[in-house]
Amino acid sequence: MALRCFKDGLCNVSGCKRSECLTHEDDVPKYEAMNNSQNAITNQPSVQQHHIITKKAGQTMSQDNGAFEDANDQNSNTQLAARFGKVVNGPWCKLCHHLKETQETKEFELMKDLSGIMKTISHRCAEKAKAVVPIFSVVDEKDHRKRGDTITIEAVVKEVSAHVWKIDHVQTILKENNSDKTENLIRSFIEDTIKVCWEMSISQPPLMLNFEVEGKMYTDIIKHTFTKFSTIKEIESNKTSGTIILVVMPSVVNLSTDGCLKKGEVIVVP
Repeated sequence: MALRCFKDGLCNVSGCKRSECLTHEDDVPKYEAMNNSQNAITNQPSVQQHHIITKKAGQTMSQDNGAFEDANDQNSNTQLAARFGKVVNGPWCKLCHHLKETQETKEFELMKDLSGIMKTISHRCAEKAKAVVPIFSVVDEKDHRKRGDTITIEAVVKEVSAHVWKIDHVQTILKENNSDKTENLIRSFIEDTIKVCWEMSISQPPLMLNFEVEGKMYTDIIKHTFTKFSTIKEIESNKTSGTIILVVMPSVVNLSTDGCLKKGEVIVVP
């Protein structure tokens, strides 16, 4: 009896030439004879076959990094990338909406300050991860990262936020709108960004926020990892048309493969 290939259609395991067939494991052939006899009577997958298929169904393959991940693992790289978009975009949008209503800051300048905050956090978390978690190893299927000593996420948030709070990008925003609500929104944005950036920095393999396209032309290659950000007003610039002048939201990349797990957004000179 043929096993179902998750890629497309049906295939005979013993003669299949598809290297991407997700049902093909070394232990499949030894169950084939058993499946033939059992399925001839019940026409249902055997326990072993069901286990294999269920295991594979719980895994996903990233087209960009070519690695299998457990789709149910909330700390998998795919889930972390998605979490960055969800956790960071929420506080980011709330802060933008508040500041646009309460101050006359130009849109581009505001986007630049928020981008600078994220970039500082990303670099700070990456540097700290290298210092406190010098060795990553596969422990088991449930805990595939070695977090290192006794450091807690609370300690990381406290240390990194204390540094970020002093940078010009934060102080510029506070200077133009020094209110309790503004301070609370900025703090929430900073702390939520630190949490997900730290998780990405200690992930195995580590993930990183990519800002390294500013000044480059918005080519077809870059379009695979960044989309255009639509500003309310057209941005004036003396740069050549098609030049990326700001990364509004970074892409999330796998450092070991350069694979993109989440697209970013950029402002491009029209």
